[in-house]
Amino acid sequence: MTRVAHEPLISFACGPDGAAASIEDVPSGLACQCTCFACKKPLVARKGQIRRWSFAHESTGNFSCEWAAETALHYAMKEIIAQERCIFVPTLEIAGERKTSYGETVQLVAQQQGKLVALDTVELEYSVHPIRPDVVAYAGGHRLFIEVIVTHAVDEEKQRHIRQLGASAITIDLSKHDRIVDRHLLRQLLLSAAAEKGWLFHRQRERLEFDLFAELDRRVSAKEAEYAERVKRRLDERQREKALLYVSPPVAEDMPFADGAVMCFRLLRGGEAYLKRSPQGALTLEYTRQEDIDVPALTEIGLARAEMPTLWNIAEHQLIYVIPYLNRNSVSTTNRSRSEYMKYRYQIGSDLS
Repeated sequence: MTRVAHEPLISFACGPDGAAASIEDVPSGLACQCTCFACKKPLVARKGQIRRWSFAHESTGNFSCEWAAETALHYAMKEIIAQERCIFVPTLEIAGERKTSYGETVQLVAQQQGKLVALDTVELEYSVHPIRPDVVAYAGGHRLFIEVIVTHAVDEEKQRHIRQLGASAITIDLSKHDRIVDRHLLRQLLLSAAAEKGWLFHRQRERLEFDLFAELDRRVSAKEAEYAERVKRRLDERQREKALLYVSPPVAEDMPFADGAVMCFRLLRGGEAYLKRSPQGALTLEYTRQEDIDVPALTEIGLARAEMPTLWNIAEHQLIYVIPYLNRNSVSTTNRSRSEYMKYRYQIGSDLS
């Protein structure tokens, strides 16, 4: 009886013809005539009724082949690529952002969708000085490197050489898969938009990034122009307010002013209205010429805008004078009201629209 070593399960072996042989395709025992891809020693095909089928080294003392399962999976994937001569390349996604001068973030994402690509030629372990990619293929006249990852990722030095060579490179990451897999699963990973594939380097990435950031700069410039126009409009409005509102000459001492008034409205057509505070603190409106005053409108705007009159409420009701106050609780006497009036009175031009 053949004794086998206790080791991780191996699903592929080097067959008599040197190609990767799956455990499903060979006879059991030593009759499989298979060897280990890693150590080149004979393997036994274990195809019993209870446990999962797998290859194993024939037991020879304490011998152990540490990388047998990983190396077998690596070889099998490369052979399937050579047989299929096709690969579904992953989507290339590039994201970028820019900030405007006023703090808004503008984001943009560019994508080159993944697709199934036919490979014109496929070479396994073909040396491209100074590196040896797992697979060197050509598609549409462009060189493509394919790296199969089972245990170790592509090191930084190899990545640097790939970038210098200017060839696109794809990784197929099998590191998270069970070492016992069949050809069907590997073929599915190769020919579908599987998450296990990714771009190590894309020869058009630099151009796509340039186009992306050029578009970002264009959008930022457009937003900056819109923002500048909004600021200009606001400044123009403020300049208009300043042009229309100016401090008038001193007011005559005998100018009538209601006792306890908080705000005075003087209409262009004549007449005055006073927003007053009663001893109980209630705000009321008194007027001198009823026919010239829209009492409900003035009451509403007076109560709402007592602290800070604006060009809007002045123009809306065609007012000449407005007396704002800073602390309405302190406005209680005629003298106090008159001094507030003298300090904060504004004259409005009669050409308001």
